[in-house]
Amino acid sequence: MISKALDGFIENKYWPVVVLVCFVILFWHPIFINNEFFADDTVILGAIRDGQFSLKYMLTPHNDHFMPLFKGIFFVVYKLFGRSIIPCMAVSIFIHILNSILFFILCKMIFPDRKWLPFFTAIFFSLNSSFYEVLHWFIVVNTSMSFLFLLLSLVFLHRYSNEKKTWMYVVSLVSSFFIPMGFTLGILGIAFIYLYAWFILKIRSIKIYAPYILPFLFFAAFYVTFVVLAGHSRTGVYSMNILDIAQYVLMGFFGAWFKSMGFSIAATPQTTILSGLLALQLIFVCYFLLFYFFLNRKDERVQILGDRNIMWFCLISAALCYAAIGIGRSQLSKDVFLYWGRYQYFPVAFLSILIGNAALPIFQVFAKIFNRRRLFVFFAVLFIFFLIIQFAVIRQKSLSSFRTEGALPSADLPV
Repeated sequence: MISKALDGFIENKYWPVVVLVCFVILFWHPIFINNEFFADDTVILGAIRDGQFSLKYMLTPHNDHFMPLFKGIFFVVYKLFGRSIIPCMAVSIFIHILNSILFFILCKMIFPDRKWLPFFTAIFFSLNSSFYEVLHWFIVVNTSMSFLFLLLSLVFLHRYSNEKKTWMYVVSLVSSFFIPMGFTLGILGIAFIYLYAWFILKIRSIKIYAPYILPFLFFAAFYVTFVVLAGHSRTGVYSMNILDIAQYVLMGFFGAWFKSMGFSIAATPQTTILSGLLALQLIFVCYFLLFYFFLNRKDERVQILGDRNIMWFCLISAALCYAAIGIGRSQLSKDVFLYWGRYQYFPVAFLSILIGNAALPIFQVFAKIFNRRRLFVFFAVLFIFFLIIQFAVIRQKSLSSFRTEGALPSADLPV
């Protein structure tokens, strides 16, 4: 009876989406609590309040980020609701809900034969506190908007590859123009689309991919006109030091794992202990898999990495994100990924798909030794453990005296 009910739930067109949305609201509603605009928010807010908002202002970068879409949204929200931050947080949550739904749809396309995997993969991404700042600091919502357009491009490209309807391809092309319009990493959107077409859709023809160059060139012309020629670019801060970039990439992957485990400077000792226990369990799992890989002959192993095309898409895409930050933010210390969540929104999405890709093979490896039913309960408990930690960390950050990650304000340090 229970099994039939669960199958009916996951096969339903609407219920998984409804539950996913409810989870996002349940986990992220604390950002309405004890919140205020931060430094970059107040700069834009002041410009709007003082009547400086104009088309020229929209097209002027802020702190190296070209974000005309965000500035326009901020202007509309301010005119409708004034200085209240609650509507701004509602916009942040709403965009994250859209991203969560689109990410779930994309995962269903990537894993068409696995009933529950897309749902749990979407849950892992949607409720992960690694990218806390993206939702809680209003100006960083430009990151989630950039990801929104990337998801739209990928979803409609995937649908076009299956259904061959021209309008889907056009929607994907148009959406791709807006990927870089909110966040610097969005410039990599054209690379993500190419990697997705090559590895996931297995499209080797340049004919489908080539038209995406036109929106990208249009954006490039847009950017050069209103940023570079207008004297707002800061190319002097870029660094192409290969060793430094490699260190940024390695620290980025470690930071994604570290933060996904719920470790945070804003967390209480109790939550840190829980995070340590979860991390220790996963280290044991990885240790076991390492022995499995080396102590079994190749023809006796389960394909532990899952679909290698999906694996390469996720790893290369996440590495590109970290490398781009290493190039464009070379003045930052390499441990920035341990403190700032704003740079993990894109990578955690790719790594969520990577985890989904490896989940079933890992289960099959352990199922050779342990009872399958008890093994399923064990991994289910670990997943629930993960959700509890994320829920607690989000609430603790929302109630703390500082909500963005980084160095503690001097006023909060004991004398």
